[in-house]
Amino acid sequence: MIKKSPITLEESNSMRGVAILFIVIHNLVHLLVPIKENEFAYTPHMLSSFLDSIITAPGTLTANVFSFLGWYGVPVFLFLSGYGLVRKYEVQLAQVSLTFWQFIKSHWIKMLLLMLIPYLMFVFFDYLLYGERISLVSIIKHLCFASNIWPEEINPGVYWYFGLIIQLYACYYLFFYKKDHKSLIALNILSFFLIACCVFYQKNYPLMNFVRHQFIGWILPFTFGIAYARYNWSVVFQENWKNLLLFVLGSVLLVLSNIDGYVWIFSPLIAICLAIYLEAMMKKVSFLNKVFVYVGSISAFLFAIHPVIRHLYWHFKTDNVLLSVSVYVLVSILLSIGYKALHQHLFGGYKK
Repeated sequence: MIKKSPITLEESNSMRGVAILFIVIHNLVHLLVPIKENEFAYTPHMLSSFLDSIITAPGTLTANVFSFLGWYGVPVFLFLSGYGLVRKYEVQLAQVSLTFWQFIKSHWIKMLLLMLIPYLMFVFFDYLLYGERISLVSIIKHLCFASNIWPEEINPGVYWYFGLIIQLYACYYLFFYKKDHKSLIALNILSFFLIACCVFYQKNYPLMNFVRHQFIGWILPFTFGIAYARYNWSVVFQENWKNLLLFVLGSVLLVLSNIDGYVWIFSPLIAICLAIYLEAMMKKVSFLNKVFVYVGSISAFLFAIHPVIRHLYWHFKTDNVLLSVSVYVLVSILLSIGYKALHQHLFGGYKK
C-alpha cells in the first residue's frame, strides 16, 4: 500500500543511524582491504574485484561489503538533508521570509561549531603522533568549508563533506526555496551531463574527482529528498516478506548498478530506497530499531569525531581486524556521546 505521510524524526534518525555506521566503518575498512569503492570516480573493474572476492575470499565478505558499498550512506544523508530543508522551511516556517545571508549564516555557524573541536584535535594528533604539519592555509580552507574546491587538500578525509553541505544549502536557497521544479530538473540534467562526460572520458580522473566533491556531483540524492518531501509520499508494505524481498532484490541491484558507469550515476537512488525499506523492517525489531534511532540522534557528532579515532587506529589495532574495527566503532560512538554533551555545554546557547 502507499501511505501519504512525512518521515518522522524517529524514522529519520533510524535511517541516519544505519547510514552513519556504514560511513564510519567504510572510512576505516577501505584502507585495510584491497577492495575499493566507486565514490569519487567510476572504475569498471571495481565491481569485478568485489564479485571475485566473494568467491575467492568469502571470509572477508563483511569487510569488502563495507568497503565497496559503505559510502552509499552519504547519499542517504543528502536525501535526508534535502527532505529536512523542505519540512522546515516550506512547511514549519512557510510564512517566514529569510534572506540568503540569514539562511547561510545560520547553517555555517552550526557546522563550524560542530566541526571545530574535532578538526583541531585531528590537527593536533597529526603533528604529535606523525610529525605532520597541516599548513595554516589548509586549516583555513577546511574551517571555511572550502577544502573540497581543492581536492588535493582533501585531508583530513571526511571534512570535505561540510563544504559540500554548505554548497547544497546555498543551492537550495538560490534554486529551490519557494520555487517550482524547473530548476530542480535543470540542475539534475546538468549534473547527469557532467558526470556522464566524466564516465565517458574515464582517464580524466581529476575532473571526475573534482565534480564529485562539489554540489553538482551530488544533486540527485539531495533533490530526491526535496521532491520526496514536497510530494509527501512514503511507500510501506505491510507484509514482512515483501519488505525483505524488496530489500534483497534492491541490494543485488545496488551492487549490479556498478556494472555500467551511466547506470552507476543513478545508484544513490537505490541506496536511498533500501534505507527506507530497511527502516520499515527495523520497526519490527524493537531493540535494534532503538539502537539505530539513538545512533542516528548522535550521527552529526559521530561523523565529526570519528576521523580522529580513525587517525589513531594504527596505534591500537591488533592482528584481529574484527576486534580492532569493533573497538574503533565503539570508541567513536562513546566519544561522540561525550562530545555531544560537551558541545551542548559550550554552544548550547546558540540558536539556529
